[in-house]
Amino acid sequence: METNIKTLISDCISSKYGYNNYLLYDNFDTNTKDANEKITKLFSSIQSQIASHSLDPNIAHYLKNHGYIPMWVLNSILSFGTMSKFYSLMKQQDRQFVSRFFKIQDNTLTNFLNYLSVIRNFCAHGNRLYCFTSKNPLADTMIHKNLAIQLDNGYYSNGKNDLFSAVIILRYLLSSTEFNYFISGLNGSINKLSSKLKTISINDILEIMGFPQNWKNIKSKDILVS
Repeated sequence: METNIKTLISDCISSKYGYNNYLLYDNFDTNTKDANEKITKLFSSIQSQIASHSLDPNIAHYLKNHGYIPMWVLNSILSFGTMSKFYSLMKQQDRQFVSRFFKIQDNTLTNFLNYLSVIRNFCAHGNRLYCFTSKNPLADTMIHKNLAIQLDNGYYSNGKNDLFSAVIILRYLLSSTEFNYFISGLNGSINKLSSKLKTISINDILEIMGFPQNWKNIKSKDILVS
C-alpha cells in the first residue's frame, strides 16, 4: 500500500513538474492555510532525510552526478509521515490524480494518510496499540453506514478515532486480495489472543479497539457501495 501510494505521487509529480524541478513552492497548494510555513517545513524535513541518507548509493549517485534526486528515488528514503504531508500540500488536481486510483475524494485520502501516519508513529514509540485513540477523527465513510455502526448525537461510535478506523482505511487502500489476506491474519491473531485471556474477554478487547460485533462484514464486496 505504502509503495503504491508513493509511486502514484511520484508519477504525478514527475510527469507534471519534471524529475529535477519538483521541490518548488509554486508546485504546491499555496492557497491552503499557513501554506508558507507548512511547505517550508516539508522542504526542511525532506532535506534533513536526504542528509541522513547521503551515503546511500542511489542518493549519493544522483547528488554527485546530476545534482538532484528524482522523486522515484526520493520515495525510498522519505518516511510515511513525510509523504502524508507531501500529499496534503499538493495542488488539488494533483491530489485527485492519486485519490482517483482508490475511488475516493482527495480530502478523504488526506485524512486517511494522516491517520495512518499517526498510528505508525504511535507504534514506533513502543506504545500499546490495542487501546490507541486519535485526537483527529477518521472521516465518515460508506463502511460506517453499511456496517450500521451506531450513531450517538450524529457521531459514529466505532471507527472514528480507534484502531478499527485503520482497518476501515485499509479496506479502501488495499486490493481485495491483500485485504482478505490481512483480515485472515488479523482474525488468526485475535483467536490466538482469545485462547490466552483469563481476566478479560476477547469481546472486551475488541470493544476497546472499536471493533463492532459485525466487523468481519467489512470484507463484503458491497461494503464500499452507496
